[in-house]
Amino acid sequence: MEAAEGEESAGRKLSFRKDLGNLRWEAEEAGKREGGLEVDPKKYKLWGQERAMFLRRFAGPLLAGVKATTGIVGLEVVPNAREVLVSLYRETLKAVEPIPTTAQYRKTVEALTQHRLKVCIEEEDWEKIEEKIQGGQVEELIVQAQDELQLIPKMAEWKPWEVPEDYKVEIIEDDDSVPSHIPIHRPRHWNPLSMFLS
Repeated sequence: MEAAEGEESAGRKLSFRKDLGNLRWEAEEAGKREGGLEVDPKKYKLWGQERAMFLRRFAGPLLAGVKATTGIVGLEVVPNAREVLVSLYRETLKAVEPIPTTAQYRKTVEALTQHRLKVCIEEEDWEKIEEKIQGGQVEELIVQAQDELQLIPKMAEWKPWEVPEDYKVEIIEDDDSVPSHIPIHRPRHWNPLSMFLS
């Protein structure tokens, strides 16, 4: 009798699978055995509900500060976004050091990065970080910081701040009329009726 029970328990394998956000239980027969495996679906449904209640009660507070999705295709949620941002901003400040302090690019990058780093250090909640920085979601801020880190070495190579003083920009003025398919951009204060009023 014990051998038959041991064979039965060894012969079946219960696996739990997440299918489109719903808990689903499958009973599989493992090994060679005659006959099917009897599974009471109510028992497993009940167990799934108890498990869900347990997760809501104990894991809920831990996961309360983590968003479910960014709502942007291809941009995954980063649960430790604050720590990632702090690391990236510190790395950016180190990477921009070789650029001359007189270069406007360095001044701009340092000012923006120091502001964002300060916000990330002061605030622990990702929602407050997004609200104070006003540069998108924290995941988007991570992408922006990674892009800046890739741009800094290129800017150091190109040196756009080293324009010779005697360099003159050629200004071309074309008095030809603008074709009708090209929109003409007018200043905000321009009144379209002004040509008829004078």
